[in-house]
Amino acid sequence: MKLEENGHLMYTCLFKIGDVINILDSRGNKVAVITKALLHVHPTFNIIMGGREIGKCTKRFKLSLSKKKLKYKKCETGDEIKLVGTYRENMFFIKNDKKIGMVAQHGGYKIEVDAHPSDIFHMLCLFLIMIECKHGE
Repeated sequence: MKLEENGHLMYTCLFKIGDVINILDSRGNKVAVITKALLHVHPTFNIIMGGREIGKCTKRFKLSLSKKKLKYKKCETGDEIKLVGTYRENMFFIKNDKKIGMVAQHGGYKIEVDAHPSDIFHMLCLFLIMIECKHGE
């Protein structure tokens, strides 16, 4: 999967069997890796960058089978970003009860962001985990 901004390649993401996602920059250098943690009640993912954990994401179960909720916690600050909605419709990024972005699905995915620059890479990781969870169901 290639992620572009204004037509310029930003990241390439490689999904592997075994719940590992490698994120590469435009030159092919590994930027981060997302791995699925074992032995958790809720599916949990760790985000590693430069040998240290920068985030943790948990998929929460909802009473509505169609509604999904992923909760991402930034390790450095403890800030939480949620991604809520349904796979068939728009999903929304929420931080501090404020909508900071949206994932729209129209023949592909389009991410609209109105967030602080320090949140954008974490939102990208959260989006990739959503893709992994969607295809793992």
